[in-house]
Amino acid sequence: MIRTGWSFSFALFLAVLPFARLTPQATAAFDRYVEQAEANMGSEPVRDPSLRGGEERVQPAAAARNLKAPGAMIQDWVGTTFIPGATLAEVQSMMRNYAGYKDFYRPKVIESQLLAHNGDEYDVLLRLYEKHIITVVLNCTYHIRYEMPDAKHLMVTSRSTRIGEVKDPGKSIVEEVAAGADSGFLWRLNSYWRFEAADGGVYARCEAISLSRDVPAGLGWMLKGFLESFPKESMVNTLRGTRAAVENLTQLRGADALVRAGPALAAAPWSGSSNKTEADGGVGRGPGGPPHFFQLQEASDEAVAPRCLLTPGHPARVRLRFESPE
Repeated sequence: MIRTGWSFSFALFLAVLPFARLTPQATAAFDRYVEQAEANMGSEPVRDPSLRGGEERVQPAAAARNLKAPGAMIQDWVGTTFIPGATLAEVQSMMRNYAGYKDFYRPKVIESQLLAHNGDEYDVLLRLYEKHIITVVLNCTYHIRYEMPDAKHLMVTSRSTRIGEVKDPGKSIVEEVAAGADSGFLWRLNSYWRFEAADGGVYARCEAISLSRDVPAGLGWMLKGFLESFPKESMVNTLRGTRAAVENLTQLRGADALVRAGPALAAAPWSGSSNKTEADGGVGRGPGGPPHFFQLQEASDEAVAPRCLLTPGHPARVRLRFESPE
């Protein structure tokens, strides 16, 4: 059960919100737009050196700004970011970990499950949560395909196959509004990831194309902000969650490499005059013996207390602090 607080529950809101019907005309308009957008995606660059500081850029696609669909809204948002120090292998490992999406992308994703898997194709369930004036929970299934045209590029295409609205999130997240009687907060959602390894990391570009109801007359004050902000906020959350999850794998790789290097570092000569040192991207050394780094091995002296502090952003910024038993 999800506590809705002071926001309207979905069941209560349905009492004042007229149902929205997904018409064949709206579906056809969405399909036409998706076909055109997919044909042009390869022409947009992924690499953007201005984002190497770790920020993200989120903006609507120019082609969708004046797009009209009968009784519906088609929105197309593009987000780009840079993940320093990451590899495409780490990106793939994170992206294919669908059970972890509820942790990577919370609070927008509250449940994630892998339903089926065949080679580079996946079927997954994501339960989406959105709260503005109202609380909306959507049970969404997606078909996802991975492609790697060369060693420096990865493409991940996700298309929604089913979206069901939860009737009353305050009571149950399983019971849904009957098909065809929903309120149209989200009817379709396709996501297109393109990754490029460059500049010592990975650039990530995500384009999300959605289909939802149009704003009904008289309810613009309540719905317009929600329907227009939902795709953008979801994009920002997705970019930040993806970057943080991949950076975590990058940091673990850096720590593992340092641990594996311990025996070789143990033979290095000593320098320094303090029993506590701290270094960026190197090995701390203290007086009178081998570097305390090798104490990270299982056979280490328990009296020595090494600590490995991982600085977010890049494995080269792993900071080590080593303390002697004194």
